[in-house]
Amino acid sequence: MRAAALAYARAGWNVFPLEPKSKLPLSHCVPHGVSDASTSLSTISAWWRACPRANIGIATGVPGPDVLDVDVKDQRPGMASLERLRTAGLLAGVFRKVRTPSGGLHLYFAPGGGGNHARARLGLDFRGRGGYVAAPPSITPAGAYEILADGDDPGVPFDWAAVDALFPRPQRQWSAPPIENRDTAYLVRFITASVNGERNARLFWAACRAVEMRADLRPLAAAAAEIGLPAWEIERTLRSAQGRGQ
Repeated sequence: MRAAALAYARAGWNVFPLEPKSKLPLSHCVPHGVSDASTSLSTISAWWRACPRANIGIATGVPGPDVLDVDVKDQRPGMASLERLRTAGLLAGVFRKVRTPSGGLHLYFAPGGGGNHARARLGLDFRGRGGYVAAPPSITPAGAYEILADGDDPGVPFDWAAVDALFPRPQRQWSAPPIENRDTAYLVRFITASVNGERNARLFWAACRAVEMRADLRPLAAAAAEIGLPAWEIERTLRSAQGRGQ
């Protein structure tokens, strides 16, 4: 893991340690999560000396790559959506293809300067400025991240705006779940079903319910990270929920 993390840093990508077998930041090394990512070889070596089994997080967006996450968990149609993107000619800029432990894909693009976006119902999640991904050879209980194809960066960013053109978004308002369904697993699913414009609101609502139940907030934080919320926003929202519950 240390050697791979150093190799990413030498390529100019900011990296940071994740908890072993997890996608969550290793908090005792990087208390600010992805904001603490670095290319300093001495800092990275120290992190992995402290925790040799730590997984690797790559900060997405300049100077690192943008990453399109194609999700197939829970029967999400990521591969079908990907085929539509391919047919529309939107995948020409892919310079690295990574298989994720769930059987999905991470497609690496040159950074375009944009932020994070998610369309959970399409199985598509875009990580740009302020986001991060777990990188090979990171391992989770479901398996390892594996590079399938690698090549030179052609300098063509991914056009997320075209996703909204290909898949028009229905106009709707979300509503709170029935009270009998307010268990932690349901709250995680409630967060991952978010679309742009409601992600933070859903996270805050779910976190408030979890605080009321005295439940662990970490699964909610992981779900929010999966749908593209930056670490600083997740932390701020969870703290607001905890403060409201005091």
